Amino acid sequence: MRKDWIVPLLVVGLLLGWDVPCGAEIPGPRAVREKSIPHLSHSKWARSLSNLEWSRERVAVAGGYSYFSVIPFVTTADNTRTNLGLNNFSQSSLMKGSNPTASVFVLLIDQQGFMCGEGIYEVQPNEMRQINNVISELRGDITTGWLLILSDEPLTAWASVISNSTNDPSIQLAAGSGAQRLMIQSSVKTTSLESSLIITNIGSAGGKVAVTIYDNNGRVIKSRTISVAPFGMYVEKDIRASVPQTFGQIVIEAMDEGIMLVASSIVKNADGTGAFFPATTLPSPRIQSIAGTWVGSLTGGQINTPIRMTLFQEGARLFGELHLDDRGSFPTASKNFSISGSVENDGTHDRYFLKLNEHVDASVNLFSLSMRGALAQGPQIEGKFLYVDESKQTDVGILALARAGAIIIVPQ
Repeated sequence: MRKDWIVPLLVVGLLLGWDVPCGAEIPGPRAVREKSIPHLSHSKWARSLSNLEWSRERVAVAGGYSYFSVIPFVTTADNTRTNLGLNNFSQSSLMKGSNPTASVFVLLIDQQGFMCGEGIYEVQPNEMRQINNVISELRGDITTGWLLILSDEPLTAWASVISNSTNDPSIQLAAGSGAQRLMIQSSVKTTSLESSLIITNIGSAGGKVAVTIYDNNGRVIKSRTISVAPFGMYVEKDIRASVPQTFGQIVIEAMDEGIMLVASSIVKNADGTGAFFPATTLPSPRIQSIAGTWVGSLTGGQINTPIRMTLFQEGARLFGELHLDDRGSFPTASKNFSISGSVENDGTHDRYFLKLNEHVDASVNLFSLSMRGALAQGPQIEGKFLYVDESKQTDVGILALARAGAIIIVPQ
């Protein structure tokens, strides 16, 4: 069958109540893949998923979904079953009013990135909706896959992989997005313990992924390059089988654009009792750490003031506080503001962007201040600022900062 017939045929089949066939491609024709769905375009992942929603007319029939999450691993392999939990915590909705019921669309996707089952559920306010044996419930004919969960109200999701012989559960929480660089902080291979590796690509592009295994002293002891399909998975039951009697971290890094990864590991003992160890997101290795207290000045045509800035950092994300000296000239009555932004690397230079989070002031009403520049050699930040307010005052000038010290000073 021609691939460009699959999506229209699926749409007709869904409207007529046909079962979803395993092997139906999620991405669909190129024209469909490139179509943007406005309410899902606010992140790379959402743009990746927009083709999936576009290819399923039942979503439009049900009213559309604006919230999404992922259960990265469901299975019936090795004498297990997987239960899915959905919790509707929404108390107020612009569209549905108080205590809204959530409409939830669950898609089952196999390791090759093909859709293999689906189900629509209603979750009442404060209800925990549990779907037992979720692969069977979604009429899937696979042993291992992952779940994409769309909903019209915010909710949380979780899954429990349960041993049928012992009823021992391993709990995993839903992921809210993917990343290109991840770390499993601990994995192990001994006579009594072993760790698996589960990598799920929730992006619409496939490609290469680098997997680097370290020992507990930080030495690389094994590395490999694997391939993942669009919306596909890579699963290895015993990731350290070739390096026994070791333990340490595993770093997972996408080598191609468009790959968005979620990863986890299940640590099991000899009896099969296990627990999930989810991956944590890592920033680019080129991103420089700049957290601390900074002092300097804003110097422009109208603005001329000493400043003090406290910057916290989580990966590439920056946030903190900006204090303007009362002796300086600045249009606003307020002198203390919260700030946020990011630091990035273009392959050659580190750059930063910062903006004020407050935008209303007693003197000038609406206003905006943003700062952008490069990290200079040594503990210095240099760049430009732009100020605009509702009174039509504007200014452009120079930002110059020097690091004054750490944020937290431990008494001696």
